[in-house]
Amino acid sequence: MDKLSLISLITVSLPDAIMIALIGLLSIGKFSYFKNKFNYVKIAIFAILSSTALYFIRPIVSDLIEQLIVGILLYSLLFIFILGLKFYESILAGLIGMIILVLIEAFYVPSLLSITRLKIEEVFNNDFNRFLYSSPERVIELVIVYISLRFKLKIFDFDKTNIKKIDYYVQIFTSLLSIATLVFLVAVITKTLLFDRGNIVNSTTMLLLRLNVFISLFVIVILLLAIKNINEYHEKKNMLNNNEFRQNLDYISDLINEKKFEEVKESIAVLKSHIGKL
Repeated sequence: MDKLSLISLITVSLPDAIMIALIGLLSIGKFSYFKNKFNYVKIAIFAILSSTALYFIRPIVSDLIEQLIVGILLYSLLFIFILGLKFYESILAGLIGMIILVLIEAFYVPSLLSITRLKIEEVFNNDFNRFLYSSPERVIELVIVYISLRFKLKIFDFDKTNIKKIDYYVQIFTSLLSIATLVFLVAVITKTLLFDRGNIVNSTTMLLLRLNVFISLFVIVILLLAIKNINEYHEKKNMLNNNEFRQNLDYISDLINEKKFEEVKESIAVLKSHIGKL
């Protein structure tokens, strides 16, 4: 697409990268990550490296969809090698960070262009316009970060490493795959609305495309809420299993104190069978 100037690199691309890092970390429940002050240096390095890399990649990768895919891959790698996340954590953090960024832009940019009556090329070709157009996005992102930190809101909770059920990850993967497909669709339609308006036949087609964007955004929000509910369900299920396990241990301890060793053996056998099913 366009080539960023150094001014836009500092005022737009760098803050974008910082927000993606923050939102990505918070979305997977990494609140403990912010307790270590050195991690803020890692986030700064993450932002500098990613924005610099994209500065050189953008002129080569001209298509908007290609830039989105390259961005997700780049951020995921930096989440691993700079921020020190695990593989699956980095994939989710990079994917969610980029998804939220795209959703915010798809939500307000077309409306802002209609209000200001500017073309997207006029925005991209002027550093001041680009900065002004990115300002609402930055405000929304800061609000998301503040609310997440204030109320400990997250989509996943990888600070708790005891959630490792296969069905959990299958459900999460299915939901994320659906979200990624819809985000791809939204990106394609948004690109058409912003850059290919001359090829759109009439106002009815334009209206239908806009409706598709808003419906897709609505479904994406529903899927994100579904992922949150899946996570909460498995957390509660895990807590119930832990409580049951502790109760069994207390019961065995009482049997030992009462010297009922045969019943102790039976209880241990039942407990082993129960653990094997978890």
